[in-house]
Amino acid sequence: MLHPEAIPTALATTPSSIDPRGLLTFGLAGLGLFVIAWLIVKGRGEQFPSGLGYLGYLSALLLVVLYFARLILLNPANPLVLGTALVSGFLVNPLWYLWLGIVLLRNR
Repeated sequence: MLHPEAIPTALATTPSSIDPRGLLTFGLAGLGLFVIAWLIVKGRGEQFPSGLGYLGYLSALLLVVLYFARLILLNPANPLVLGTALVSGFLVNPLWYLWLGIVLLRNR
C-alpha cells in the first residue's frame, strides 16, 4: 500500500470480514491436511512414506490448535499463539512441503 497511514486505526485492528480469526487459513487447512495425512498413513507406505503422514498429522494438529488459540486468545503476542505459529510456520510446515515435494519428484 502506498499510504498505510491513510487506514484508520479502528479499521486496521478489526479482524478480516472474509476470514475472521483464521477459520479458512488455519481451521479448514488443518482439517484438510489431516485427511491427506490419514490417506498417506492408510496407504501403508505404498506410494508415500508413513513418516510423511505422521508429520502431516502434527502439522494439521498445530494448525487447528493455532486456529482455536487465535479464536479464544485475542492477543497474537500470547505465548501459546506465538509459539504455535513459530513452530508450525517455520519448522513443521516447511518440512512437510519439502518432504512431500521430494517424494513427488522421485515418484515421477
